[in-house]
Amino acid sequence: MLNRQVRQIYPQEAKDSQTKAFGDYSESPNIVLLGDPGAGKTYLFKQFSAFHGANYLTVRHFLSGVPIDNQKALFIDALDEKRSSHNSSDVIDGIVQRLFYQTPQKVRISCRSQDWLGESDLSAFLPYFEQTGGYVVLHLQQLSREEQTAILHAHGIEHPEKFLEEAEKHSADEFLHNPQNLLMLAEAVKEGNWPRTRSELFHSTTQLLLTEHSKEHSRQNAGIYASDELEHSAGSI
Repeated sequence: MLNRQVRQIYPQEAKDSQTKAFGDYSESPNIVLLGDPGAGKTYLFKQFSAFHGANYLTVRHFLSGVPIDNQKALFIDALDEKRSSHNSSDVIDGIVQRLFYQTPQKVRISCRSQDWLGESDLSAFLPYFEQTGGYVVLHLQQLSREEQTAILHAHGIEHPEKFLEEAEKHSADEFLHNPQNLLMLAEAVKEGNWPRTRSELFHSTTQLLLTEHSKEHSRQNAGIYASDELEHSAGSI
């Protein structure tokens, strides 16, 4: 099981505090996990929920009333996907209302960093968090070299270290810090077709990074646009 590194952002710790593994917070009653698109929040939640025999649901399914076992921890994934097409406060109010009704053993909620409204969202969850033992808000960190190697190996790359060295040699190391980007790069060059020039690298990088890979987000708002439609606007900005 890949135990990713996280940084605690609420309650704030000393500035020089080091990152910890997500598993180090296993005794925390309530956790909000934030991360960039494709950072691996869903994969981490599914791994830990399966390992601990816990409940795993997306926010959409949780709000639909899917039964849960109150004696187990509850991993609620993808707050951002549900709220992007609904009133934000209504979505969180609905989650809190059901949590008070169900009261699972522990709660873990994930959200894209860009869709988390900081103190505003936290204040909406506080009535539940404060009555059930407290909370921490964590941010999923970039992949370490060890994590990069493990992910590539798990996805069939026979020589992960060699792949990583080639990526750095071709100035594609920016793709190595995010699981989704790392796997996109591996797919793009699986036949050994690394970009021959910086121009080729820039073009392929632009196309990949402008593509929305979440099925939920691709059906609404900015996610409905293809990379070719976004390229000129992004460049102008």
